[in-house]
Amino acid sequence: MLLVASSGIFLDDQFLVTRARTQWLKAVPQEIAPDGSLPKEMIRSSTSDYHGGPTKGQRGIAYTHYALLPMSVAAQTFDVAGNPVWDSDGGQRMGKALGVVAGWVNDPMSFP
Repeated sequence: MLLVASSGIFLDDQFLVTRARTQWLKAVPQEIAPDGSLPKEMIRSSTSDYHGGPTKGQRGIAYTHYALLPMSVAAQTFDVAGNPVWDSDGGQRMGKALGVVAGWVNDPMSFP
């Protein structure tokens, strides 16, 4: 989504920007739970069994950061293009997610 959005802005192609925004509005609420957590990322491990094994969840904070970065940059890109997403369900969830992650970074022992 980020590549399509930024390409659309660079090329002044509103179709690409709209397409990326539509994808973002659909995908982000599927990735971020209503409480601001990213369940698929929280359970990431450092083994070849990426969602389990003896280290289940060990890489959860890092993967959550990795997932939020392009989502948030894309959201800012849409805002710059005059099509903000912050008031959407996904935007509200992203705001919660950033707060949740900030709490984990501040106190890693609070990570579930």
